Order: sequence, then C-alpha cells, then structure tokens
Amino acid sequence: GINAEYGDQQHTHDQTVTSVGVVLDGSMDGDKFQEWLSKFLREDGANVYRMKGVVSIHDSPRKWVFQGVHMMLDSDILDEWSPEEKRHSKLVFIGKNLQRAKIEEAIKSCMAPAS
Repeated sequence: GINAEYGDQQHTHDQTVTSVGVVLDGSMDGDKFQEWLSKFLREDGANVYRMKGVVSIHDSPRKWVFQGVHMMLDSDILDEWSPEEKRHSKLVFIGKNLQRAKIEEAIKSCMAPAS
C-alpha cells in the first residue's frame, strides 16, 4: 500500500513564497494601472496566491479597492478620500517567485503626474 506519512514530506514550507508590499504617495493613472494589473495577471497570475490593495486613482474622488486570488480579481469603489487625507496607494502581492523590483517599478510607472 501507500505510506501515508510519505505524502506529508511533500508539503514542506516553500521558500520561494514571498510577499511584495508597495506604498506610494500620490495617485495612479487609472487606465495605466488597470492595463498593468491585467498584463501582470496574464503573465504571472499562476504565481500570485493573493493580492489586495487600496488605490488612489487620479481623476476619482473615491478609493478603489481590489483583492484577488490567482487570476481572479474582485474590485470595488469605496468611500471618498477625505480632504485631510493624504492620497496614496497601498498594495500587497503574495505568491511564488514574485520579482519585487519589477513589480515596484511597474507600479511606479502607473503614477499620474503630480497635479
């Protein structure tokens, strides 16, 4: 028969699982960001276990929130940014073999020019 204990040895902690958190002041260009997120999920979605974030979109008074598991993405529009609140975006990606520098650079390139 099959040794039941043997199967457990396959489930050691995977050292390649990492989390990448990005926090940026200012607002994103909504089109650029959504285009990047779609491309990122097409190319790396299989490696993304979870992701979530609150994003400030340049021409929107409201917070854009997203969360996802693998290639499934769910998003919602939340409350408006209050006048005292500093607009920023906060994103977290958890997955396998995620390239922090590449992700950070790509997200920074989606920033809208400061108005």
